[in-house]
Amino acid sequence: MQISKGKKKQAVRVVIYGTEGIGKTTLASKFPNPIIIDAEEGSYQIDVQRFDGISTWNDVQESINYVLNDPSCCKTLVLDTADKVEQLLTIQILHDAGVDSIEKVGGGYGKGYTILQERFQKELLFPLDKVIAKGINVVICAHSIVRTITLPDQDPYDHYELKCSKKVSPILKEWADILAFCDYKVTVVSEKSGGKGKAKGSGKRMMHFNHQPTYDAKNRY
Repeated sequence: MQISKGKKKQAVRVVIYGTEGIGKTTLASKFPNPIIIDAEEGSYQIDVQRFDGISTWNDVQESINYVLNDPSCCKTLVLDTADKVEQLLTIQILHDAGVDSIEKVGGGYGKGYTILQERFQKELLFPLDKVIAKGINVVICAHSIVRTITLPDQDPYDHYELKCSKKVSPILKEWADILAFCDYKVTVVSEKSGGKGKAKGSGKRMMHFNHQPTYDAKNRY
C-alpha cells in the first residue's frame, strides 16, 4: 500500500467530439508526436503518421498492441473515431454470434448491448489504460448526435452527446480526463438594403470543457 500527496503528473485521456468536418482529427494531430488509428480515413490530408487499412476490430487491437510493444513510436495515440470503432466491434460480435442484429446477441432482451459495452471496455479501454501507463497520451475523436433528454418534472429538451450506443457512451465519458465538445457559435447580423431587412450569419469554431444542459463536457484539470 502506497500513499501519495499532491498532483500526480501522467499522460492524458482526451475525448474530442463534435459535428463532422469541424476539425477534430486536425486538432488531435497537434498533440505531441501523434500516431493515428485511422478507421475513418480522415487524416489523409494531414502530414501525420498513421495506421492504414483499419477495417476490422482485429486491426484496431493490433494497432494498440504495436504501440504497447514499441512505446517510442509516438507520444500520443489517436483513435479516429470512437463511433466507427464501435461499429467494427459490433460487426465482430455479430460474426462471433452468427446473427445479423445486435438485438439478437445473447438471446435478446438487450443482452447484446451489454456484451458490446463489456467488450468495448475490456478490449479497448483497458488496453488504452496500459498505453497511458507507458506515458503516452490517448486522444479519441468521436462524432456528435442530438438526442432528446427527458428528466422528471421538466420538459424534454435537445442535447448534444457522443454518437455511440446507449451503454458505450457512459463508460467512454467516465474514462476520459477531458471530454471536449466542439461546435460552431453562430452570429446572426441583420442588414438593411433598399429598405428591406435581411439576416447574415457567420460561424466561429468553439470548444467546450464544462458540462451544460445542451451538451456533455468534462474537465478534470
